[in-house]
Amino acid sequence: MSDFKLAIALLIIIFVFSYIYLRVLDNTTDTFVAEIEKLEKSVKQNKWEEAEKQLNEIQKKWSKTERWMTTLIDHQEIDNIKLTLARLSQYIHGRENTDFMAESASLKLLIHHIYSKERISWQNIF
Repeated sequence: MSDFKLAIALLIIIFVFSYIYLRVLDNTTDTFVAEIEKLEKSVKQNKWEEAEKQLNEIQKKWSKTERWMTTLIDHQEIDNIKLTLARLSQYIHGRENTDFMAESASLKLLIHHIYSKERISWQNIF
């Protein structure tokens, strides 16, 4: 009987940590998307210096977030986001509004995809 209780306790611990992980991941992705939208607003208003500062902050936050994400998430997803951030930086330096907006839309999609890929759903199970 004690083996059964141990198995149930471990199962509960796994579910609790999974729930916490998904909440943190959801909050993190929502925060990044909101910051990217602020960045888009600055670019639309041709505030390039402000946009450059905002992008630098996003890149700093991403490098911190990337450390814990790499242990749990596919590295290709992380690499794609890093490449997109590098392209955004060059578009800001070149003041290329249209290319920037297209690439930022891709970045938001990539970030949303991380959460949708990790969350528990019927599509992810079957």
